[in-house]
Parts: sequence; structure tokens; C-alpha cells
Amino acid sequence: MEGFGEDHVIHKQSLFSFSEHTPVMIESIGTGEVLENLIPILKSIVVDGIVFVTPVSVAMNN
Repeated sequence: MEGFGEDHVIHKQSLFSFSEHTPVMIESIGTGEVLENLIPILKSIVVDGIVFVTPVSVAMNN
């Protein structure tokens, strides 16, 4: 995993690295209503990071 931090430094995780600065990205797909209720909770939890929302168009759901 790799991420570009607010400090303008690229943070990487090696196989044996367990740094507290390890980049993490969590993806979730849900209805707009559910995600809108989740955003305030995420804002209170995420102290140093980014929370972003992007629209998704489902092309296939088997």
C-alpha cells in the first residue's frame, strides 16, 4: 500500500512494516441516504486523512 500524506511525503508499507502512518483506503458502496448518515461519523473519527465521496453507476449486479 502507498499513499501521499498531508505532509507531502509518500508513505509506503513494506511487508514487515507496521507504522501508524500506513495508508489505508476503505471503500463502501451504499445508498445515498446510508452514506450521508455515515459521513458525519467518519469526520469525527478521521483526524488526519481524507474522506471523499464519488458517485457510482452500477453496470452489473449478479
